[in-house]
Amino acid sequence: MVSGKSSPSQGRVEVFFKGTWGAVCGSEDEGWNARTANVACRELGLGNVLTATKVLGVRKKCLSNVWCKGNEDSISGCGDYITWENYGSDLLAVVECSGGKISFKMSISCTTDCLLGLK
Repeated sequence: MVSGKSSPSQGRVEVFFKGTWGAVCGSEDEGWNARTANVACRELGLGNVLTATKVLGVRKKCLSNVWCKGNEDSISGCGDYITWENYGSDLLAVVECSGGKISFKMSISCTTDCLLGLK
């Protein structure tokens, strides 16, 4: 997570997926919502989601089609069509979690080389 100003449990959601670091897309059309944010918070050991928002950001890529039901153990389990989208700028996922011990990089079990982190 790129840490927010008010809390170390708040910030932009970043992932390492298929050999590349990038942000999670923040558009509801691409899967970012409270259910997906809750999975991200729990995966990082940061409790439950308090807010799931978005910011306009400049990134080469963002992870799209991350559709969580809310009961998954990790972001990698949130859909069969997760893919990188190439953008110059886009809405990027931001989350505020209830707290806990922060883990900036955490390995997760998945079929591809991926990590979830909050930057």
